[in-house]
Amino acid sequence: MTASIEFFPVGDGDMTLIRLATGRTILIDINIRNDADNDNKEDCPDVAKMLKDRLPRDASNENRPYVDAFILTHPDQDHCGGLRTHFHLGAPSDWKKPENDEPETIVIHEMWSSPLTFRRMKSADGKLVDDAKAWQKEAKRRVALAKKGEGSANDLGNRVKIIGQDRDHKTDGIEHLVVKVGERVNEICGEEDASFSTLLLSPKLVTKKEADELSGKNNSSIVMQLSISPYKDKIEDKSVTKFLTGGDAEVDIWKRVWSRNQETPENLAYQVLQTPHHCSLGALSHDNYNDQSGKNGKGEECEIDEGAHSALSQAKNGAYIIASSKQPEKNTGKDLAKRKYERIAGKAEGEFLCTMKDSPDEPLMLEITEDGPKPPRKKSAIAAPPPKTQKGRTERGYA
Repeated sequence: MTASIEFFPVGDGDMTLIRLATGRTILIDINIRNDADNDNKEDCPDVAKMLKDRLPRDASNENRPYVDAFILTHPDQDHCGGLRTHFHLGAPSDWKKPENDEPETIVIHEMWSSPLTFRRMKSADGKLVDDAKAWQKEAKRRVALAKKGEGSANDLGNRVKIIGQDRDHKTDGIEHLVVKVGERVNEICGEEDASFSTLLLSPKLVTKKEADELSGKNNSSIVMQLSISPYKDKIEDKSVTKFLTGGDAEVDIWKRVWSRNQETPENLAYQVLQTPHHCSLGALSHDNYNDQSGKNGKGEECEIDEGAHSALSQAKNGAYIIASSKQPEKNTGKDLAKRKYERIAGKAEGEFLCTMKDSPDEPLMLEITEDGPKPPRKKSAIAAPPPKTQKGRTERGYA
């Protein structure tokens, strides 16, 4: 199976599907809006259908669509929108076939969730959107199973990884679920997958003083470098593609990530970068391009933070920098950020692409090959589900 990364056309928001050479799928964020549900194709294509058409289905349990791992970078609406409508939440045995016009829900085999991102979001304004509350409730349900030592905690649909250490000993007894900053992981649903690994770069448990400084809601995202191989059994190979993604992480996070990794810049190297916060200037600068009136602000004189810029400049030759956003308007902060990313890509003989400009009607797809990511196809191929074998199991060894 061909490994790939697909960026869905969700406007200013994130929804990314990674397909590994082994056939496993990793979903990073969603932004399935109501107008997609209501078939308003002109402004918002039906990304829910696009996603479900691309997902495998389990060979038992009524052919349910599923993702092997779902990473929520942070609990903003444009990163978790549509969760309650399009995903099954609760015990996997409670999944039901849709009736009438109800959407078919997707089973999440393993949630990758960060308590710190929720904690920092709440400290910013005390509010969570309903889809974020639903994610948090489901994550807590799964964690509770693990804390109680329930055997069902290891069942597909009940599994959870905790991304980043939490405070106040809240993960005592379930340390095996925790991924710490600086750790590399190549397990999905309790099984090693030799075709990929992830390196966690943020969020990091810090002192109370630093936490107070990072209380803003866009200082709470998971930042990861994913290594994706075109082969099923080779991850330590020159053919591996590095993918750097960081939700809505802004300048203070990126400068801290650079400070921790400037002696090992390969930890931030990439052939594919998803621009933070949908190409927002806030990932590169503390300055405002303009205010709400569109007049005041520093404009082109905005100062680019050296550390954040360095963190996001580790492009390897031929890198693709992808903005999951609408085309930035001229004379805006996003346009200035776009030009900065275009320069980074240009120095690496790579390319800057924008989902809603370059692929507004279908996911923008990059195939992972032994020579690195290939240019996006004009038409994204939809992979067939893994072949069935006896007893309702697939050739990958699990249903």
